[in-house]
Amino acid sequence: MHKILLGLCLLLGVVSSATAYYSTQSDMGVYLGVNAGYDYVDLHAPQLPNTGTRQYDGFAWGGNVGVQANHYFAVELGYNRLAAVTQGGADLFANNNILHLALKGTLPGTDNMDFFAKAGGALVSGAYNGGPKVQRYTPYFSLGGAYKVSSVVAITLEADTVLRSGTNDGSIMPKQYPAAYYALLGVNYLIT
Repeated sequence: MHKILLGLCLLLGVVSSATAYYSTQSDMGVYLGVNAGYDYVDLHAPQLPNTGTRQYDGFAWGGNVGVQANHYFAVELGYNRLAAVTQGGADLFANNNILHLALKGTLPGTDNMDFFAKAGGALVSGAYNGGPKVQRYTPYFSLGGAYKVSSVVAITLEADTVLRSGTNDGSIMPKQYPAAYYALLGVNYLIT
């Protein structure tokens, strides 16, 4: 947890510096975003009682902050909260969090539409059946588009995924976090 807080403090310093430096560039700056959408979790945990392989879905929400180096490249830090995985009305996996750090590449489409792809790493965490938090690092990928409402506001639609990570060793505590797929509709604001 301390490493995450330290990383966030360092990112805040970079964001503050980048905002001052890039304030005169039209495509450069820092962007802030919020998003919400739908998630689908593919849980494969045969060692857990009554689970095996199951799929769950629900509401996802989150946000991101990024440093836009130019029109084509950015570095992004994002957070998403996924729906709890339930079984029999009780939370099986709760507090499902994804914190990602990714490089973002943008391909211009039309005057108002851009397409982007993101790739990086994610820290995925959740608690099994009210127990201790399970954390794993895993690859993160995203594809999406951004419709520019103005020079500083864009509406985004993206499909993100974190891959299955960890290993199962037969213990009751899952060592393998499920794969998650989520589609998000959001709004980004570019601070120039």
